[in-house]
Amino acid sequence: MVKANDFHHFAISTADTKQQLEFFTDVVGLELIALFPMHNVEGAFHSFLKLNDKACLSFVQVHKNVDIEPLESITFA
Repeated sequence: MVKANDFHHFAISTADTKQQLEFFTDVVGLELIALFPMHNVEGAFHSFLKLNDKACLSFVQVHKNVDIEPLESITFA
């Protein structure tokens, strides 16, 4: 079996990229390295925050995310 020894990015879906970026840059101290429209998906944005030289934390915002009620311990595709 092949075991992963690293990962490129960990993506989290969000309804408010700005709020996530403010927290993770201002409070946690991560560096924003990219923010761009996402892969031909209208109204979607993708951001990357540097965790280390090999891995990033990523946030994905699509317009439908604002319609999802946040629920503790529940994830949505």
